[in-house]
Amino acid sequence: MLYFKNSTAKMNGSVKSMPVGDLFGKIRLLFWGFLVPTLVLLAGIFSAPLYLRYNGIWKKADVLVLELNDQSTSKQWRSIGNLYKKEIFSQIWIVLPWEKPTDRKILESENPGESIRSQLSALSIPEDRFKILKMEETEPSSTYLISKGLIKNLVNNEIKSLLIFCDEYESNRVISTYRKNLAPIGIEVTVYPAKSEWETGNWFLKEQGVRRISQEIFLYLYYKIRGYQ
Repeated sequence: MLYFKNSTAKMNGSVKSMPVGDLFGKIRLLFWGFLVPTLVLLAGIFSAPLYLRYNGIWKKADVLVLELNDQSTSKQWRSIGNLYKKEIFSQIWIVLPWEKPTDRKILESENPGESIRSQLSALSIPEDRFKILKMEETEPSSTYLISKGLIKNLVNNEIKSLLIFCDEYESNRVISTYRKNLAPIGIEVTVYPAKSEWETGNWFLKEQGVRRISQEIFLYLYYKIRGYQ
């Protein structure tokens, strides 16, 4: 009889249990510490086209500004010709980065200036209506530095309004940056978001689309953190 009691006591002592409160605590920690941040991150990534694209209105302007970069395409440039025919702008300024541009869809030749002139002439834009600006040797293709660098040209030419031509997924970042730098000197800025080759519902289906949107998400956040917009 004594042996039975001792055995029972021994078996009961080996059983371990977790308090219900600790279990729910771990579940809450998993939910708020992992599941919720993961879902928020995924929602932010998949909804990126909604906040990367500028949905405001654009207006007629004295000058249409285009930063030439690897997002510029010949298809987008065709809409520049339509804007000119509708007298949306009087002049167009093409901004070249200081390093050799990598976009072969626009720059077919070794001479960027000649290639641009050829493209614009094909759009029926007279040569006296466009100007090619070259950035100094600073940060390549930086929208922030380009917008600041335009101030001298704008003041010297008494320009009062700009229409920025850019890829739609750059448009929100671009207009915020230009307005931050140019609004204090009285320049009205709007943006024309040129249609991208990537649709809202297909960009995540191909590697190139994921790379494109991911790059712009990073730049958008970087500009926010640095106070560029």
